[in-house]
Amino acid sequence: MKSDELGVGGFFEDLPVLAFVLGGTAILLMSATWSCEHIASQHACNELRNRAVSFVERICAELRGSRGNEFVPSLSAIVQLNYSRLAEEELDGREYALAILQLHPSVQWILGHPGSELPCSEIAAASAMLNVLNEEGTTVIVEVRAIVWENE
Repeated sequence: MKSDELGVGGFFEDLPVLAFVLGGTAILLMSATWSCEHIASQHACNELRNRAVSFVERICAELRGSRGNEFVPSLSAIVQLNYSRLAEEELDGREYALAILQLHPSVQWILGHPGSELPCSEIAAASAMLNVLNEEGTTVIVEVRAIVWENE
């Protein structure tokens, strides 16, 4: 504590400065925490998206077989494929919903696998188009859609 002709001053002069410094530090820490959580969330979302894309690409590769892109699979091959085995190998226990639709020359539902109704925290989707031979031997366009999610 000090005193002179102008008055008494001391410890209480530093309190506003201390409050200002602590407030600035708290804001800095909160923004850093939010940024780290946001980056981690984006990383998890990107990883889930990569899993969905990988799952759809694996389905397309299985339908084409070892003959590659020049081979046109049939609708019966789509129905007979073991999708649950592919999901176990590609998705590591994540939940998924799968829909395979004929888009051209007419829109038809070919196959679907509904997912569970468990609450989820992150969702990712992917799709791919394929040329497929129908029962008459003509080429139709089919879309393979997959939605993949993490359970809470």
